[in-house]
Formats: sequence, C-alpha cells, structure tokens
Amino acid sequence: MGLDEDSRWNEIIHLINEKDLDSALKSINNQEIHFLFKLVSLYKGEEDYFNLNKIINRVILINPDLKDFWLLKGETLEKLKKPEDAKLCYLRVLKINPGDDIALRRLSILEKKKQKKYKEEKPKQNLRKEFKSWFRQGNILRKKKKYKEAINCYDEELKKRPDNLGALINKGNSLLLLGRKEEAINLYDAVHNYDATMGNKWMRRALELIDRGILEGNSENIENKIDWIDEPAQLQSDEVKSDKINRLFKIVNNLLRKGKSRDALIILNKITKLNPDLIGAW
Repeated sequence: MGLDEDSRWNEIIHLINEKDLDSALKSINNQEIHFLFKLVSLYKGEEDYFNLNKIINRVILINPDLKDFWLLKGETLEKLKKPEDAKLCYLRVLKINPGDDIALRRLSILEKKKQKKYKEEKPKQNLRKEFKSWFRQGNILRKKKKYKEAINCYDEELKKRPDNLGALINKGNSLLLLGRKEEAINLYDAVHNYDATMGNKWMRRALELIDRGILEGNSENIENKIDWIDEPAQLQSDEVKSDKINRLFKIVNNLLRKGKSRDALIILNKITKLNPDLIGAW
C-alpha cells in the first residue's frame, strides 16, 4: 500500500474514531471498495456484527454479485438473531451460484432451527391460551396433581373474582386431596351458602373422593335416624324437597367433620331420591 493509501486509510479510521462508522462509510467512494474489505476484516475480528452488517451492505451496494459477501451477510444476520433475513441472503447466493454448498447447508440448518423453535413454542402458545385466567391455570395444575400450586392459582383468581364459585370448589377439592379436610369443608360450606345447587353437586364429588380412601372415616348405621327422607319424592313440593336437601347437607357436613364419611354417603344416596338430577353431577 502506497503512502497515499496509508494516509487515506488513516483518514477513514480517524473519521470513525472522531465521528462514527456511518460518516466514514459515506466518505468511501465506489473505487475504494478495498477499504471496505479492510473494514469488514476489522469489525469481523471484533465481533461487532451490528456495524459489520452496515459495511457489508455498502460492499454489496457497490457490487451485488459478490457471493462471499452475501454469505457473510447471512452469517452476520444469524448472529444478530435475524434468521429470516439471513435466509434471503443464502437464497441470493444460490441465484449467483446455484448449488452452492455453504448456502445450501446454512439454509438446511436454519430450517431445522425453525422447526425446533416451532415445536418448543407451540406448547407455550397453547398454555397461554389456557392460562387466560388463574382459574384455568389452577385447573391445569390440579389435573397434573400439583395441588399446592393449583391452590395458589385459585387464590389469585379469588382475589380478582371472589364470587367465582368454581375456584372455591376446585380449591376445596385440592385441599381435600392434600388431606386438609377442615379447610375444604369450610369452602364447601361457603359455596353451599352462596348457591345450594352447586354446593350439593360438589359436595357429592368430595364424598366420592373420601369414599375412595383419600380420607378415612368410621361407619355406623344411621338410616333409621333420618327415615323422614323416604317419603316419596313425587308427593313432596319443590319447597319441601329443597328444605330437606339443605337440612341433609348440614348433616353431611357434620358427619364429615366427625370423620364419618360412609354415613355421609348413605345420606347422600338419600338426597338423590329427592333430587335425581344430582346423580349425574359427577
């Protein structure tokens, strides 16, 4: 390199240091493309991919058929996390040199990464749809048997919507499965006071869980103590049946508190005679 070229190179570097790269690039004319090559080597060595991309753009603006610089631009864009833009660069290489091994290999790698990212993000997208509310998130966790985490979600939901009976009920079910019977019963009571029909259905579910051995209790014959329930349901008014059901569920709660789950189930079977619609609740 002659003295003039050395001086010119120093001017370019000085301009970069005093101002910025953009100013230096504007000062380089098309006949000085070799200075751009030097800058490419300099910034590539420093792994300054953002500014390296600017220099490459200036090079291919002068000569758009430089295949190696399109390859380098693609690799640089990959470093900058712009895979789709990088793909366009490799496709441009194939126009210049059909069958280029490097371009084909990079395109193949990009496609594999894209498919992998899609597989990883798809479940997240599905979860985002399901996690539109804390209530739904709690349900998902409960199904995965992560009861403590589910309870936390229901608590968050109830902060926003204290009247969400479903959250109260599912929290109660989660508490039951953790063996926290008294807390669960209190929640069922709250639901029952708010909406007797809904409380009845979910209490029946709770009793089924208890009967399966999740909670233990004693059994004794108490059917004779509540023989008044056996009056034919069709002879009773809706008001009378509703009153009996409410009274029976109070008995159910008391029995649960005493650990007499099988007795509670006996009463529950009686309740279904008064209101057969409760049979299919669970």
